[in-house]
Parts: sequence; structure tokens; C-alpha cells
Amino acid sequence: KQTTVKEGTNSPFYNEYFVFDYFGPQETFFDKVLKLSVIHSKIMRSFCIGSFKLDVGTVYSQPGHQFSNKWAMLTDPADIRTGVKGYLKCDITVAGKGEASQPTQKSSDAEEHIEKN
Repeated sequence: KQTTVKEGTNSPFYNEYFVFDYFGPQETFFDKVLKLSVIHSKIMRSFCIGSFKLDVGTVYSQPGHQFSNKWAMLTDPADIRTGVKGYLKCDITVAGKGEASQPTQKSSDAEEHIEKN
């Protein structure tokens, strides 16, 4: 799934959420990999700026089964040796059927530091 396209900005803000249904054993679900990618749609026909991957089990093992107000470090998926390409702030929650997810607490702009991750 993908977010809407934001044009004419170097600092897009997306207040969007996605829900994925998974039907299968919990053990295999925790091994699934989430991939977040940032794409620039105007450069070289949808150029991938960078990506971030983590498995569902890592998120589920966190307090509240969520990563809240975290900066994902984007790297070049073809060559991670090229270093950091940028950061993507995200909230990720993993909840089972019938589980209520806790609302995330947003930090103020003054408290936003990538180093706190």
C-alpha cells in the first residue's frame, strides 16, 4: 500500500494509516518483514530515496506492541554501504484480532530529536 503523493515540498507530512489483515499462524506472522520506502516520483521515473525494514516480531515485542514517534533510518536498498539517505518518522502498531491498540503520544516539535531513538 502507499500514501498519497505530496508535491512541491521537501518536508511532506502524511497523517495516514494502513491496516493489513493476516490469516495464518502467529509464529510465521512475526517473521514477516515490514518495508518502508521513500520514493521521489519526479526524478528518474520513481527513484527510491531509501528504505527501512524490520520484522513484525520486533514491533510486537515493544511496550504496547508499538514503535511510537520513531525515526526510521533510510538506506539505499541496493547498497547499504552508501550510508544514511534520510529519515522517516513513523508510528507502527501490531495488534491481534480483538486487541485494542493504545493511542500514541505525540512529542512536541521541541522534543523531536533523531538521536533519541
